[in-house]
Amino acid sequence: MQITKLEISRYKNLRSFRETFGRGINLIKGPNEAGKSSVVEAITDLFFSDPGSTKKELKERIGWDSERSFELAMEFSIDGEMYRLRKDFESGETSLLKQSSGEEIIDKKNILNIIESGLGMANRDIYLATTTIRQDEIGKVSKSADAIKDKLEGMITAGQEEVLASEAINKLEIEIRDINKQGTKHLGVIQKLEKNKDELIYELDKAKREIDQIGKNRAKLKETQGLLEGIRTEYATKKSHMEKAEKAIEKVEKLKALEERFQDLNSRVNSVQASENTIDKLKMELANLPRIN
Repeated sequence: MQITKLEISRYKNLRSFRETFGRGINLIKGPNEAGKSSVVEAITDLFFSDPGSTKKELKERIGWDSERSFELAMEFSIDGEMYRLRKDFESGETSLLKQSSGEEIIDKKNILNIIESGLGMANRDIYLATTTIRQDEIGKVSKSADAIKDKLEGMITAGQEEVLASEAINKLEIEIRDINKQGTKHLGVIQKLEKNKDELIYELDKAKREIDQIGKNRAKLKETQGLLEGIRTEYATKKSHMEKAEKAIEKVEKLKALEERFQDLNSRVNSVQASENTIDKLKMELANLPRIN
């Protein structure tokens, strides 16, 4: 990426700043508090800050004598293609104009992707660490070769202080010792992992046994359900037989009662017939008696 023009309005101590840039090194010169650091911060905000954000640090960058928020614009080229980036922190608008075609891009994600393609990064901290050296760091560099080494290492390792090579090595050695540590009260990482592994193996074996028992219980339950179904069927059959038997017994008892009544009636009929015979016999005997005049 090659920055060709920068426009800053109402940003910290910069009421209005307009400048063009050429190839190679461009030097901005001025006394303390003239706004040189503000130019660097404005460029960073142009690349990475969201005008719609309500972060406190953005409000603190509003021009010292302004009630309106700041506005930033930049023209730059990527692989020969010219762009104009504009961010209005008062209205919250962001736009990127592709000057060759007049196409205006307003999607913030697409804009950030284009900026990333030009810078080779899309992170504010990495950008600051790899592209800037602040005034307090220059003094350190002039006094110590180690400071130069650490700064270069910082630029190579994305600029985070904790990942400088010398400190990273020390941290790695501490972590390795912690990993290999052996103890009874304070376990090392490997010991903890082995303990966790043993506990997991025990829990896994326990779970397998429980699953096997569940399988056996299911088989028993299935068998019991089969037996219960057989008992239900047998009960229904026997109940049907019993109902039929009860009906048969009831019929037999009715038949017996009818037979008893028949016997009684038959006995009475025979008695009546015997009486009739006796009467007839007496009538004949009476008829054979001599008449008396």
